Amino acid sequence: MWISGPIRVRVIAVSSCGNWQRCYSTARQSSVVRWFYASDVPKSKPEAMQYTPTKPPSTFVPFSANDSKRLEWAYNNDPNRKVLVKEDGLFHVNLDRREVAPVYWQGPVFEVRRGLWFYHNGGKPSPCSEQLGLEIEQFYQRAIADDAKTDPKEKHTERVYCLDSLSGKIKFSKDNRSVAWVNPDDSMTLQRLTGGTKVVRGYNDKVDEEQEGAVGADGDTVSDSPAEESLKDKFMSSLFDSEGQMENKSEEDLKHEMESEYDDTDKASSDKTRPDDSTRKVTHLLLCVHGIGQRLARKIESVNFVHDINVFRKSFKALYTETEELQAALNPDRVPVDPKNKDEKSKKSKKDQEGDPSLLNCEVQALPVLWRDSVAFGMTQSERTVHPKGITLDDVTVEGVRAVRHIVGDVILDVFLYKQPNFKRQIIDAVKEEVNRIYKLFRENNPNVGDELKVSLIGHSLGSAICYDMLTNKDDVKDLEFEVENFYGVGSPQGLFLLLEGTSIEPEDLLINGSYYNIFHPCDPIAYRVEPLVDKEAAPCPVARIPYSKGGLNSQIQELSQFGQRITKGATSAWSTVMSSWASKTDKSVQDALKNVLETTRDANDKFQKTLDGQELVSDESEGPEVPRKVAEKLTKLNVNGRVDYGLQEGVLDISLIAALASHISYFENPDMVNLILWSLYKPDGVPVLQENQQSSE
Repeated sequence: MWISGPIRVRVIAVSSCGNWQRCYSTARQSSVVRWFYASDVPKSKPEAMQYTPTKPPSTFVPFSANDSKRLEWAYNNDPNRKVLVKEDGLFHVNLDRREVAPVYWQGPVFEVRRGLWFYHNGGKPSPCSEQLGLEIEQFYQRAIADDAKTDPKEKHTERVYCLDSLSGKIKFSKDNRSVAWVNPDDSMTLQRLTGGTKVVRGYNDKVDEEQEGAVGADGDTVSDSPAEESLKDKFMSSLFDSEGQMENKSEEDLKHEMESEYDDTDKASSDKTRPDDSTRKVTHLLLCVHGIGQRLARKIESVNFVHDINVFRKSFKALYTETEELQAALNPDRVPVDPKNKDEKSKKSKKDQEGDPSLLNCEVQALPVLWRDSVAFGMTQSERTVHPKGITLDDVTVEGVRAVRHIVGDVILDVFLYKQPNFKRQIIDAVKEEVNRIYKLFRENNPNVGDELKVSLIGHSLGSAICYDMLTNKDDVKDLEFEVENFYGVGSPQGLFLLLEGTSIEPEDLLINGSYYNIFHPCDPIAYRVEPLVDKEAAPCPVARIPYSKGGLNSQIQELSQFGQRITKGATSAWSTVMSSWASKTDKSVQDALKNVLETTRDANDKFQKTLDGQELVSDESEGPEVPRKVAEKLTKLNVNGRVDYGLQEGVLDISLIAALASHISYFENPDMVNLILWSLYKPDGVPVLQENQQSSE
């Protein structure tokens, strides 16, 4: 029940011109403060996207406990500094502007809040705005002071004050001053009828096991974001509706997927069994160079290489955590593995992990290298100075379907331009500058990284050709701030480029310390082999096949199972239709014949399903000649495993044009490729391939 005579106190410390003054000056208890960041509506995006927010953010995610403590320390001691947060400091917080942004690439910028008072209405705790929180805190301190002056017998009374920021009132609980109800002046509002919106002082990360969102003893109040569906699967499956038209909602969904990338690196931060991501050991840095089409990201945000690498990063962390063999490969002296006794191996591994959480650290970091916006090709009006007479692509583009032509230009023209000597040099120089910038910044932000850090390059599509040309040019290699360990060409057209140039691959020309991997999907129309360019006798030899990781095998089995079920379902439907329409028109012999066809189909599917259940899969891959020894010796100079071409295994249903296109843009979410790369980093001479491709002969 509201009491009369509310007290009004003016707020004296508010934000001014975007520069925040230090507030909550009386609330220095770090244990009750938690820092949050918005995850749904960015404050800004890269200038090229021409973005303006249309609504304020409504979803806030807590920083990890460690990041929050460091933010609070900086807030109280050095508020003008930028604080690195998230895994390996991939993002930084500007305390003055209250925003968080990526460190190594351009991306969306989100609001940051220092939370002291939180909304608690049966859901996840959400921080009040800092202005409102400051005002509530001042009234809280006033209530505490008033209690100290009041007779103890009269202390337990509700205290009500007027709020300036909401034009309403706040009522503090008579039993606990850290709990209050905010109510606007409008007596007809829902909040007024239900007693107001509950706010609680201090962040409590526990919830009641029996009631989600209630404050209790166990569980996290802020759950992880939902499991993220493959971006490429979502893009390809929702690109067209049943009538072949573009769906408007799919792009909004994809935006949300990318804007939630800030959540991805913190999912394990509250798990005490995991290492502290802010100080973890990193021994391998993967710099990933994009290919064609990145300029298209200005128009279609789902075409986003940064997101691809975020998915890649999450994939190798998850795969490492789930695979004891990989853990043993990285830590051979700390994770005993007995392949003959899986149960004992599992017990030992789990015991070691519980005693040493660092075993769950894969020691790998991957960062995107974005070069396209650094190169001016004379494509737009702002790049008129590139052509001697100021002519641009806009000037020569035909009027018809101009939008489609621009999309094609944003994708295909990158290849044409790269084959022009002057533009090729611009692109390579831009990539060199960017990889050097990222490398130096990473070492600066992670001083604990020692000389053992190894840097490898991953080039996707055209990016693989750029990296190859850079790594075969002595002057370019000299310009790099680091030595390159491994080079991975992914979905690479380099084999075709070298063929058209009439050149071959000489192992001594590739200036790397480790191995060269040419990884491709058999359905990828952009990818080509390179081994025949090392030695022509390698052409008839089958490529090294990358085995399924656990996830890959299960997904194939599921796909095969669903395929068989669809065959049976279709046959059953067809049988029912035929029988209903022909029952009165066809003699019994025809009906019996059709029935036999159906029964045969069912028997075949039952047998097929039993095979799947037992995982008795038989490869139908045709065997080719073994790799001649002299060819293997040449290939060993490029890759310690004696092979360079590594092919992912083809899925049963990878037979359509859409599947072919999807195969080229989905490498970084493929668990089998992730598995191969991790093995190549941890055990360079022990990369797993299907056994039939490991032999060689004279």
